[in-house]
Amino acid sequence: MDGDTGPTGPTGPTGPTGAAGLAGDTGPTGPTGPTGPTGPTGAAGLDGDTGPTGPTGPTGPTGAAGLAGDTGPTGPTGPTGPTGAAGLAGDTGPTGPTGPTGPTGPTGSTGPAVAFSGLQVQYVIAGAEELADDAALAFNTSVETQGTYISFNAGTGEISIDQPGNYYISWWISVSGSPTASTLAFELQIDGVTHSSSTAPISITQLSGSDFINITTTPALITLNNTSGDSVFLDPLAATANLSITYLEP
Repeated sequence: MDGDTGPTGPTGPTGPTGAAGLAGDTGPTGPTGPTGPTGPTGAAGLDGDTGPTGPTGPTGPTGAAGLAGDTGPTGPTGPTGPTGAAGLAGDTGPTGPTGPTGPTGPTGSTGPAVAFSGLQVQYVIAGAEELADDAALAFNTSVETQGTYISFNAGTGEISIDQPGNYYISWWISVSGSPTASTLAFELQIDGVTHSSSTAPISITQLSGSDFINITTTPALITLNNTSGDSVFLDPLAATANLSITYLEP
C-alpha cells in the first residue's frame, strides 16, 4: 500500500528558457484609447501647385462714394456747335439813367405865320318867341370876335367862314317846349347841308353839340336849324342860345 505523501520540498532553481512557442492567433481589437496630447507643429511643407480659378462670386453691395478727386486740367476748346433757337424775350430791364444833354441842333427855318381867328355869338330876346320847323336861328349878339377869317352880320344873323382850313364849332340852345313835337332836334348846317345833329326828349330844355369841320370852299355859311318836326318855344333868358367858332390850322 502507498504511504502518505510527504511534505513539499523546496523550489528548485529556474530552468533555462524554453524555445519560443508558435504565435497565437491575433486577439480582437481593443477599445480606442484616449487622444494623446497634441504634438509639436511640424515644419511647413513645400507650396503646392496653384489650383484652378474658382467661379466668380456674386457682386457685392455698392460701396460708399469716395471723396471727390482733384479737378483735372481744362481740356481743349471743342468746335462751335450749331446756333440754338432764339430764347423767349426777357423782362424789360429797369430804365437806365438819363444820358447827358446833346448839343443844341441848328435853328430850323421860320415856319409860316399862323393867325388866330375866332367868333362867339348869342341869341338874346326880350320876350317869348317861337322858332319854326326847318328855320335857322338868327343869332343877334356878338360876344367876341378875333381875326378876319370869320365874319358875322348882327342885322341878318349870318355867320360866314372866309378862310379855308380846320375849325371847331360848339353850340347850345334853351327850349321851353313845342306845340306837338316830342323830340327836340337841331342841325349844324354848312351852306344848307347838314354836317352834324343833336337830339333829346322835349323834356330836356337845353340841347348842345360840337363838331370839327374842314372848309375848302369859301365863303361858307354856318347855320343852326330847328329840325324837331314842329316849331319850338324860346323863352327870354340872359342868353337863349350860344355858338362859338375857333380857327385851328390850315
